[in-house]
Amino acid sequence: MDKIEHLFQTSVEQLVREIHAYLWQYYCCQWLRSRKIYPNPGTQPSQTPTEYQLTERRRKILRWESDIRRLEEEAKRYCN
Repeated sequence: MDKIEHLFQTSVEQLVREIHAYLWQYYCCQWLRSRKIYPNPGTQPSQTPTEYQLTERRRKILRWESDIRRLEEEAKRYCN
């Protein structure tokens, strides 16, 4: 793996960690429930995010999508 590929991979991994870290439990539980997969008895439910948290998550997702597009464009320039 050359230096450019390593930098690209590192950047993508960092972005993936960022977006999955914020409120992931709540959305994971929703996703599982939508597929009729329920928690074990006695499992504490995740708290519903506040409106501020939901807004912050949307903002972070938009930034993440923008960063991914930028990285894809950079990769195309360097790899072609």
